[in-house]
Amino acid sequence: MKKKRYSRSDLERTLSQGIGQELQRSWPQLLRPQCVVAVARARLIEAEADPYAEEQLSEALRQRPALQTDWGLVYVEISAGEADDPDVATVEACLADDPFLELPHLRRDGDTVGAHLSDLVGAVLEYQADEALFDAGLSWADNDDTAQVFRLVAYSEPGQPLDLNGLGRAVGRWLGRLDVDAMIEACRQPESLATISRILGCLSSAEGRTDERGGAASSPMGIG
Repeated sequence: MKKKRYSRSDLERTLSQGIGQELQRSWPQLLRPQCVVAVARARLIEAEADPYAEEQLSEALRQRPALQTDWGLVYVEISAGEADDPDVATVEACLADDPFLELPHLRRDGDTVGAHLSDLVGAVLEYQADEALFDAGLSWADNDDTAQVFRLVAYSEPGQPLDLNGLGRAVGRWLGRLDVDAMIEACRQPESLATISRILGCLSSAEGRTDERGGAASSPMGIG
């Protein structure tokens, strides 16, 4: 059976209906993209005794309600807080493919300098974050997982449950106005890569980085 691909309008309409668990039951059950699974497998091979590596692979192989687009996946996690802890809603997205893009104009002493595509796309998405997202109670969280381009989090307030309909509308309208496919294509272009240090102002001090996700060097943009 062919998996449904959600257009921008489909994505906006579906998310705007709400992101509660009842509504998520009608969403397709999907794994994370193959690039995420591949990196998780490689980490487990490198560190067999690392329980965190095992957990990462288990998470990558867990099916979850998700909306598949041409560029990747959008998925939502709702967790109920225990005792005095708040309930938490997380809306995340990851790319279907996350290649490492070299920045040859920043090459030093033969070391490769660059960024994963998700680093670049994530930076642009954060720059274009809608004020309505924050008004709805969402905040921009660290998103350094493989292929991840954004992670939005909302917490319930004492005596006030999460407004899952309002959160869904805010995210749906935001994504509905963004052409993520065009954004990805622009980030891949040599002219974009050649000028990215000037545009974002934070690559001039970039450290050398290998093309394997999760190495010791930090992202040249500090995100993604």
